[in-house]
Amino acid sequence: MLTDMDWRGVVAAGGSVLACLSLPHAESVPYETVCIRTKNTISIHSQHPFCVVQIVLRLYVSIGEILAGFDIDAPCFAFDGEYVWGSPRGIAAVMRRANTVDMSRRSPSLENRLAKYAARGYKVLVPSLNRDKIDDRIYRVQPSMLEGLARLLSLECIATSGTDGMIDTRVIDDAMDSCDLTENSDYSHFHIPYGPGWDAAKIKEFTINANFVLNDEEMQISDCAEPRTEHERNLRKVWDQFYVCGHVQ
Repeated sequence: MLTDMDWRGVVAAGGSVLACLSLPHAESVPYETVCIRTKNTISIHSQHPFCVVQIVLRLYVSIGEILAGFDIDAPCFAFDGEYVWGSPRGIAAVMRRANTVDMSRRSPSLENRLAKYAARGYKVLVPSLNRDKIDDRIYRVQPSMLEGLARLLSLECIATSGTDGMIDTRVIDDAMDSCDLTENSDYSHFHIPYGPGWDAAKIKEFTINANFVLNDEEMQISDCAEPRTEHERNLRKVWDQFYVCGHVQ
C-alpha cells in the first residue's frame, strides 16, 4: 500500500519500527484491510496478530522532535525510507530489554503502553520501587480500577501467576482488555477493538455503527455556548484537543 509513496518528509516511528528491528516480518499482509480516519490519525487495520499501522496527522520540525515525544523508551526509533534513527533512550531499552519509568513524560495511557511492551519482552524499571511497602490489597482489585504503579503491579501479578515468573502474553492481553485499552495511544480517543476474532470486516461494521451513534443528530447539542469566564476559556482550550464543536452540516 505504501510502496510507491514519496517518503520525503515522512517517517515511520515507534513500535512498528521497533518490531522490524526485533524479528523479520512479512512484507505484506495477506488479509483484507480497512482504513479509519479520526480527528488526529488515519489507522490501517487488518486482523490479529498483525499490528495496526497508524498515520499521525501532525507536522514535526525534525525526527529528533518525534523521538523526544515518546513517553516510553522502547519505541524511540524512526525510519525515513533510507536510514533507521534511534535515540539513546531507545537504544538503551533494546540493549537492556527494559523501559525505565519517567513520570515527567507520563501520558494518560502510560501504564497500558508499558504493559503492552512488557508482553513483548521489555521489563519495566522503577528505580524507586520498594516491594516491601506494597499494599497487598491492590491485587484484589481489577486493574481497570487502579492507576499508575498500582495498575502495573496488578498486571504483573496477573500475568506471572502460575507461570514461574514468566509473563504469559495471553493472560496480560485479557487483563489489558478489561482496562479498555486502545491501540491508538493518545492521538485518538475513539476505541477501536484489537484482538482475536476482530478482522477488517468486523472492525468496519463496528466503526460504522459507532459513527452512527456518535453522530446521530438527536445526540448533538443544538447550541455551543461561548465561554465567558477565564476558567471556561481555559477549559475550551483543553476540550478543543478532544472534541469538535460547531454547526452540524
